[in-house]
Amino acid sequence: MLDMEDHLFHRHCFTGSVSEADEWMKNLLIVVFWISPKIYTDRSVQNAARFISLERMILETDSPYLAASPAETVDVARKVAKLKALPIEDVLMSTSINATRLYEH
Repeated sequence: MLDMEDHLFHRHCFTGSVSEADEWMKNLLIVVFWISPKIYTDRSVQNAARFISLERMILETDSPYLAASPAETVDVARKVAKLKALPIEDVLMSTSINATRLYEH
């Protein structure tokens, strides 16, 4: 059995449901979810983005759901902020901190 406590997991290009995100969070102490431009059109991703705390979220900038430009990444942050009824600055700050934490881990 692997000791999962010290491992940081990320769900690249997360397109799952709230129940799937919840299952990951219950089973892994440290997991972050990458939110992509799929958030514009996929209701499941929108609901999951509402459910997942900012401390567990990163904005997707890689394939297969690559943002077309850095500006689109900000648009994804804007959509997350709207869904969570938060200022976009909070989303950008938190997801930047999470990305730094992921790559320093």
